[in-house]
Amino acid sequence: MRNFLNLYSTPITVALFAVAVVTGVPIFFHIGDRFLKGAHEWLSLAFVAPAVTGSGRGGNPMMALAGKMVEAPLVQLAPALGVEASALVRRLEAGGIKQADPAWSAAAIAAANGKPVQHVAQLLMAESRR
Repeated sequence: MRNFLNLYSTPITVALFAVAVVTGVPIFFHIGDRFLKGAHEWLSLAFVAPAVTGSGRGGNPMMALAGKMVEAPLVQLAPALGVEASALVRRLEAGGIKQADPAWSAAAIAAANGKPVQHVAQLLMAESRR
């Protein structure tokens, strides 16, 4: 059963989402309410199971990317942020980080300074978001 859900959760989710949209739009404009409302409600509830299965299956890709970013040395991270590694070190120093080196990762810098890695990541991203 688990293999079936892993294999088909995404296509089933897409199909049920399409059905929910196709039945939901006429209901919104009060066209065919009597015939579509029940089907729309039940199929929308059925949409939840494969959506939850599909989302829990592969983890969160953004969290995986964030994990890789905090492990990358600043010299590798700097081009992705559009700055020089030395500028990232200056950002960290301006934010109160005493020990920082362009060859170190955000995780290593956080550990060396006794700070949470999220704090170091926020300092690194501060100017990039503007």
